[in-house]
Amino acid sequence: MSTKLTTWENEGWVGVRHREILRAIVAELKARKARTKFVAAGPGTEARTLCQLANKTAKTVAACSIVPDIQLDMPAAMALPGVQLQGNKQKIFYRGIREVKAQDLEPRPSTEHMLENVKRHIKQTRGRVITDEDIWNSLQHKDFLPRTAQFLWRSMHNAHRVGHYWTHIPECQERAICQECGETEDLKHILTTCSSPGAELIWSAAEKLWREKEPEWPEISIETILGCGLVDLRDESGKKKRGPERMYRILISESAYTIWMLRNDRVISRAGSPINEAVIGRVPKHA
Repeated sequence: MSTKLTTWENEGWVGVRHREILRAIVAELKARKARTKFVAAGPGTEARTLCQLANKTAKTVAACSIVPDIQLDMPAAMALPGVQLQGNKQKIFYRGIREVKAQDLEPRPSTEHMLENVKRHIKQTRGRVITDEDIWNSLQHKDFLPRTAQFLWRSMHNAHRVGHYWTHIPECQERAICQECGETEDLKHILTTCSSPGAELIWSAAEKLWREKEPEWPEISIETILGCGLVDLRDESGKKKRGPERMYRILISESAYTIWMLRNDRVISRAGSPINEAVIGRVPKHA
């Protein structure tokens, strides 16, 4: 708030996390008639300890699925409404419009189910409590190529035309079944368990490459793939290992997207004909 408040207000608080609480705090401060002064708490002081406790408590509450009962009424004329027309970029207006429209949309049950699975998986495997917003933000990580990011986003929404999508369309029910395995061809099956050449070979190569740098390779699941942007690797001193984290995000996401493209090439372009290993390396990933 001490460095970004002017930008946030000019942009109408578009895209700002916990903006309802932040706007209420700003309005209360502006309503004060006396001047408000903030002092940095020095290391080792009681004030510093209290600040660290407050920070920890705030993170815990922010990650909680139960919304606390907090009074967010703002003094009249103390909260600047809307987006400033002058000086803002088109993307700010676009995001603002999308946020307004999103308020009227009903949540997709399949999306909610996937989000809960990813959150549960991250908590069980990494001991971290994350929010839906954390997941959506992770899917836009700069380490993901655009097509890969789009694939992950659609996967989180279960928006690919595979599996049960075809069971409700007359004369297309057979498309829901994997021609190689005879099982429902949902995204989980395509990326992790399908016996068609591609998935096992690619994940094996990815694991081999990863173990050249790091000792532990994750168990590959749909939750591992969709949560790869949330990876948090640290050394013995607790310092983040940014190089391995970037490698992890790229390796998991690109492997999954390559398997997806191989599946499309086999099912659509080759009408179900098996793909041999020599062809796998020639399938375009970002066509």
